Amino acid sequence: MRRTAMMLIICAALATPMVAYPGDQAMPPEAQWTPTPAPQSTTDAHRLASTLVEKGMMPPHEALQLTQPQAMVPSPRSVARAWTWDEIDQLTVRSSAGD
Repeated sequence: MRRTAMMLIICAALATPMVAYPGDQAMPPEAQWTPTPAPQSTTDAHRLASTLVEKGMMPPHEALQLTQPQAMVPSPRSVARAWTWDEIDQLTVRSSAGD
């Protein structure tokens, strides 16, 4: 009986809407921020590559490959087999649960 009464009290508390007053919703001035961050600037690939070559972290031929525009290469065609609904319906599923 106590458990049932407690569950009813909890359900009633959860179903009761919370009352918000307009005075409670004022934001302090330090909390004024934009929800969307500013767009990030892109890096210059030539400048990055030259810096990496100067520091000895990348050979010059790799820096040239990095700064070359990439050619659009189509993705290879998939060799996956397409199943028909008839084949799927005819498959027998074997379960080890009953064995």
